[in-house]
Amino acid sequence: NENTEFYHHLDGDWIFFSEKLVSPNEIRDALQEDSGEIVTLPSSFEEQSGKINTFGTYVTTVTIPEKYIGETIAIHIPFQYSAYTLYVNDLQIAKNGTVGTSARSHQAEMAPKSGYFIAIDNDMILTMQVSSFSHIRGGFENSIFIGDASIVTQKSNTNMIITLFINGCIFIIGLFMVLFSLYRKRELLFLVFGLFAMSISARALFSVPFYYTMIFPEITWLWGTRFEYLLTTSCSMLFVILLWIWHKKEFSKKVMQFLVAVHVTTMIVIMITQPVFFQAFFFKVFLLAIPTFFYTVYVITKSIRNKNRIAKINLTGMLLIFLAFFNDFAMGNSWYQFITLMLPAVGIYVIIHVIVMSKDFAKRANQTEAQYEELVVLNESNMELTNKLQEEIKQKDNFLANTSHELRNPLHGIINISQALLLHHQESLDKQV
Repeated sequence: NENTEFYHHLDGDWIFFSEKLVSPNEIRDALQEDSGEIVTLPSSFEEQSGKINTFGTYVTTVTIPEKYIGETIAIHIPFQYSAYTLYVNDLQIAKNGTVGTSARSHQAEMAPKSGYFIAIDNDMILTMQVSSFSHIRGGFENSIFIGDASIVTQKSNTNMIITLFINGCIFIIGLFMVLFSLYRKRELLFLVFGLFAMSISARALFSVPFYYTMIFPEITWLWGTRFEYLLTTSCSMLFVILLWIWHKKEFSKKVMQFLVAVHVTTMIVIMITQPVFFQAFFFKVFLLAIPTFFYTVYVITKSIRNKNRIAKINLTGMLLIFLAFFNDFAMGNSWYQFITLMLPAVGIYVIIHVIVMSKDFAKRANQTEAQYEELVVLNESNMELTNKLQEEIKQKDNFLANTSHELRNPLHGIINISQALLLHHQESLDKQV
């Protein structure tokens, strides 16, 4: 259809040459020899050959619409868990990491890439050499897209802008709450919630589709993978602590401490072991999320019965986050292909709680302001009463002072008369003598 935009995925049948890195110059001969096998992509090395750590070459032919002959065409690879090199005919258009035949010569990278070429014919051969070592998965596991260069670029940039915008909003909210709690020095809830939001924001850079590779290109694949799993674990741990803070009456402190200890142990394992070990360990440990989910539902249900106003919001948000977590968990295990949901789910959850916490804080601020105004009025009333009492005391003091003066004057007269009589009596006695 001439009016339909040229943009679609390349899922479907490809020819796979297992443990062969076939060059573009050799590909036609290899196709004629019929030495490859047909596989359906996206899928993993394990599904195709039974091996997780291996290498190979994928080949297919794409048909370019007539109207785009001579135009710039793009192929966008959001990410692959393997190193790859992509060719169109004999032209290399994209490269991620270093493709090798062993762990020594292989170097992984998971950055999103876009390759561009000018269509010179209707049918063009795509060749992708892929390798994966020291990882729990490998192969051609994620869909790639081909189309008009402007459309491909627009769609990939739009997805990145939306993701980074949501990510930035969550980070700013988290930073504000952390700074607010540090200045207040007694807002534990704001501190933990802020750290949770910032961890989610940081994790989004190191998870699918791995935007850290564009923002921090100096970070190696090894440390990028470590940060992804460390931040995922820290987000989970902070979420458990948050639930405990919100539902202290119902959420056992011992259960919270046990879950925190499990998370800390997992983070230590991530720091001191290689990805092929800590990734498998992570997915096994996080099966605890299933009983934790049911325990949390029990806690929140009990909290609702205890008239905890925030419990209903937590129940809705927790269901949202757990659904997103299990979706991303399933995608991480290659159970199915879908979009990641953790960031938008947490974004919605954070915004809901920010609204509730802002409303509660505003209510507390209004109550404090009202109490302050009452204190001002009471203080003014006390000042008036104090002034009145001081005036009455002053009047009484003056009255007593005047009364004392009046009493002292007659006494002085009596004393003087007595002294005069005594003097006269003394003089009479002297004359008689």
